[in-house]
Amino acid sequence: MEKEKYYWNTAVLFTGRDLNKALIRYLENRFVEIARDNKRYTVLTKNTYRNTVMKESQVSAMEEFIDNVKILINALGYKVLEPMVQTVNGEPVDRNDEYYLSQGSVKATGVVTTEGFVLLKGPVLNEKVSVKSLNAGIVKLRDKCFSDGRVQDLVTTEDILFSSSSAPADFVLGYGISGPKVWKASDGRTLKEVEASNSGS
Repeated sequence: MEKEKYYWNTAVLFTGRDLNKALIRYLENRFVEIARDNKRYTVLTKNTYRNTVMKESQVSAMEEFIDNVKILINALGYKVLEPMVQTVNGEPVDRNDEYYLSQGSVKATGVVTTEGFVLLKGPVLNEKVSVKSLNAGIVKLRDKCFSDGRVQDLVTTEDILFSSSSAPADFVLGYGISGPKVWKASDGRTLKEVEASNSGS
């Protein structure tokens, strides 16, 4: 079996009492699963012990341990174990933060978060790209998403985090546009109008 190669510049370590080999294997597998599901980073770990046999009480204790690690690691500024959008049964927790974009054949849904704006998986991207009006960084991101499988047959296959609302609008439409003006809430107000209302202006 080929040895996995790791290149990193930051390490976060945690420890706990009475962690034996079986418990550590369970934790490793769960942390890898969570990180992969959240899709914030590329997880290099290929092999984990998925079939660790444990008592129900041990599983419960380890899940509590994982919850504590999530809180601590998030407080340190590492989001690897935190989903981009908090969901319950696959639906965003706060539907009030959902916005919709509809331009021609392109329809997309996004969610405002504390980190920026998350484009939810599923929209069909405009195949044409206006290189003149589109930011070079967005062109590069589109190309990368096509090559790594995050976009297949012009459809996004996972949630993608952006720092602003304009970037995901540019990403799906293929040309530069004002995000606050094109993203709309379910009541028809634009994101700009909602933000103005919330700020009291």
